[in-house]
Amino acid sequence: MLTLNTLTLKGELTNRTSLIKQLNLTDDATNNTLITAAYQQWGNDMNRHISGDYLIVLPLPNHQLLVCLSGFSSYRLFYRSNAGSLQISDNLADFSHNAQLTPSSISHLLHGEILNHHHTLFEHVEQLACGQSIHWQLDGTVELLNHQTLSLQQKLNCPPADCVNSADDNIQTSALDTTQAFNQLPQLAQILTRPISASWQLEFYLQVQQSNHIQLYCDQPPIIHLPFETTVENLSGQLLKKPLKHSKQKLNQLQQQHDSQYKEELATWNISNNLDFRTWLYLSFEINEQWAQKRLIAQACNKSIRFNYCDNATLKQWLLSQTDRNKNKNLMASIRPFSFDDDSIINIFDAMQRLMYHGYQPVTNTLFNIVPPLSAKLLKQHARFPAQVESFCCLSLTLDHLARHANWSLT
Repeated sequence: MLTLNTLTLKGELTNRTSLIKQLNLTDDATNNTLITAAYQQWGNDMNRHISGDYLIVLPLPNHQLLVCLSGFSSYRLFYRSNAGSLQISDNLADFSHNAQLTPSSISHLLHGEILNHHHTLFEHVEQLACGQSIHWQLDGTVELLNHQTLSLQQKLNCPPADCVNSADDNIQTSALDTTQAFNQLPQLAQILTRPISASWQLEFYLQVQQSNHIQLYCDQPPIIHLPFETTVENLSGQLLKKPLKHSKQKLNQLQQQHDSQYKEELATWNISNNLDFRTWLYLSFEINEQWAQKRLIAQACNKSIRFNYCDNATLKQWLLSQTDRNKNKNLMASIRPFSFDDDSIINIFDAMQRLMYHGYQPVTNTLFNIVPPLSAKLLKQHARFPAQVESFCCLSLTLDHLARHANWSLT
């Protein structure tokens, strides 16, 4: 957990020199001094003026607290509040023990989407959106005084960095060993505090482990992540029990919120003709979540990581250079680390079917109806829908592992 009475900065401020001049500070001013002066100058809007990849926790006079994330940040802040207390952390694992899992979050993953916006896996645990600031009163009753979130246009128009220190990408691709991939799934799920549902998560984890570099540089341009057009529910709907099927309404509500926000933001933005909904959603929410997961993986391997595209000017240049043809080329490709020919002991498909004998009753067996006829129906469609089938197998297995490990239950 992060303390509420200590100024905390995680990450870096990339326009420090410009800020020092604007705020009339000396060149040797500390970051704490700079952040305090920035708040005095701009208040809750300070993340519109401070560029970089950062998380800030700023105690204020009169028992108040401000937290904020930069517009494009690879850091996360999670919080749980009620009238009597506020807890904040940059790691969801701090809230995971005995947590209540929301079926809608699992349904979200089953659709091939990245959890985004304010939602987490757990009931009553929220997360700060990138570009958001929240201001609380902590004296006596915890009270939310103010919250605001930068639009994508505002994020892209933040001040540029004083200088661009882009280093060459040193995260090398390599062939994946099936045995190694299968055995790493439980550990990776614990690192991320979430089920594994996409092959890129596993691929990146193995790449970081194999790297000889302590400082990693990721120069991968944005790769649009598309949800599944055909879902597990379409392929073998009886695998999903009522809690998952009943959560569809919440997913539809979230979709409507995003649609409304997209139209509202683009109404006065001259780039709107070049910005489709999927690109807007990806740049607004999903790219930051991918960076955050990669940062957790790097930290777990005792490595540091920097993202060259975690910079508003670089992302703006990328966006302006895009055409429909380029967007189609930049869709996320999936690796295929698993095979039906694998030995049973490391076979992801066999392991998923074994859950019917050993599934964790409070979570896995309540969400999924994993019995041979239904799972066989799903597996038979692997040739046509490999990503959906493998995602379900990995998700159900790692969800079962996490739920047992941290004693999760369902809301």
